[in-house]
Amino acid sequence: MMRSTRLSIAAGILMLVMAGPVIAHEGHTHTVQGVVLQQDDHQMQIKTTDGKTVTVTLNAKTAILKGTQKAERTALVNGQRVIVDVGDGKTPLVAKSVKLGVVESTAKK
Repeated sequence: MMRSTRLSIAAGILMLVMAGPVIAHEGHTHTVQGVVLQQDDHQMQIKTTDGKTVTVTLNAKTAILKGTQKAERTALVNGQRVIVDVGDGKTPLVAKSVKLGVVESTAKK
């Protein structure tokens, strides 16, 4: 009887410990980081920091940000470093916001 009680308590603790990471993951915002390869009014292709090319859809709700200030869509140019909030990360990826960074020079130094 004592052994089954200990086993039940251990199983309950294990369930609580394992549930923590699952609960903590809900609502996690996914981002795509990299350099803009090409873009138009509806989508952009980004070469990510791990070398993959990812296509992200842009829509009327997509916020373009330079620092904490809103910027015009025309501020987004090829060669620019970006951090894109893609919400839950489900495909197709749709940008909630695009944070603009430095424009990489194509000229070799």
